[in-house]
Amino acid sequence: MQRVDRITLIIKPKPSEFQKIVADAAIDAGREMQFLKTLEQAEDHPVAGPYPEGHYLKGFLCRVK
Repeated sequence: MQRVDRITLIIKPKPSEFQKIVADAAIDAGREMQFLKTLEQAEDHPVAGPYPEGHYLKGFLCRVK
């Protein structure tokens, strides 16, 4: 069984900025990382056209070596 370390960040950058933060953290830690999936709100929670801020990123599913 592999040990998985979990880190929780509570910040509100744009999704692309958050992805860069995570990628830079992996580089700083000397680890290889792949983004496998972007986690967002459920399909039953649509984003209203006049309110794009309603789209939110929940996180990323990543593989870290």
